[in-house]
Amino acid sequence: MAGSSTCRGARWSCPTCRPAPSYHQTLRLKAYPTREHGGVVWAYMGPDPWERELPELPQLEFAALPESHRYVTKKLQECNWAQSIEGALDTSHFSFLHMPAPGVPSNANPDAPADEKRLRWIREDPLPLFSILEHEVGFVVGGARRADDGVRYWRSAQFALPSHSTTPSTLPGETHFGYTWVPIDDENCWIYTYAWNPDRPLGEEEVAKFKEGHGVIAEVDADFIPIRNRSNEYLIDRVHQKHISFTGVRGVAEQDAMIQDSQGRIADRTQEHLSASDAAVVRFRRTVLTGAKALARGIEPEAPLRHEAYRLRSGSWFASEGVSFEQVMLERFGDTVGRIAATPGAPSAEEATSAR
Repeated sequence: MAGSSTCRGARWSCPTCRPAPSYHQTLRLKAYPTREHGGVVWAYMGPDPWERELPELPQLEFAALPESHRYVTKKLQECNWAQSIEGALDTSHFSFLHMPAPGVPSNANPDAPADEKRLRWIREDPLPLFSILEHEVGFVVGGARRADDGVRYWRSAQFALPSHSTTPSTLPGETHFGYTWVPIDDENCWIYTYAWNPDRPLGEEEVAKFKEGHGVIAEVDADFIPIRNRSNEYLIDRVHQKHISFTGVRGVAEQDAMIQDSQGRIADRTQEHLSASDAAVVRFRRTVLTGAKALARGIEPEAPLRHEAYRLRSGSWFASEGVSFEQVMLERFGDTVGRIAATPGAPSAEEATSAR
């Protein structure tokens, strides 16, 4: 925890001013308490951070695992944080954005975190049926597509307040992926992207792929600026777009950024025509706006006090026609909204901080 932000007890003032013994009683330096947890430095930026007992950190699964089981990085996103989250929650776009060029018969995409069979189902059924289940800190959205022999292929994604999400493709044993958005200003944000596997350490080849950019993890420079970005038009290759990939841009993360950025720094939502596939986008907006309006009335959000409710997973599953989303989540995770138990023996954020 960072030290106090006040100058109480000090016998000095500005180094270019004459001594003023009472200065320290009227001035305050702006500072926020921080903790390191899961390879990320977290800051509490709520009211009166030095005068109240702070809430525990959200117990996201990746942060509770040993360092060997996770990979954490970040990237600059050059658009408003909310429209970037909306892009992540809209899982129907995968049927087009991350697919081969229309004339390519193969469904394979070596940069996607799913095998060719799953990609075929996503490509062949671009009209998933969406269901949403609420939980203590947000909601989980599931999209069902037609698979083979009357089976439905389900992909679920979590949203947790204020700005956390997980990706939908993971099957049991595979590596999970997630994001946390941090606004820089209204038109730019950082996206902390993490991969984790609760069952095993990440392999050397796996980590090497992440460092070079793979799936939702972008290839970035030393300053965490994506190599393919707005300024260089994401290095789009029109020949590649015509003959190989749908976009001509390399990288799932970069393809996402291209579409999210191209809406403008702040998307003009008055020009939208939402449809059933935007169900998660609508729920996200309602959730955030409801909390913002309550805060304006002096009602603080309860999510920070529910830190254990952030132990959530998402991913893929298969079910017969007619099986409900609740039942799918129960079969996949043992819980109707994807809650998981605490990792045995994992230190809390407070314990991890004290150990340093």
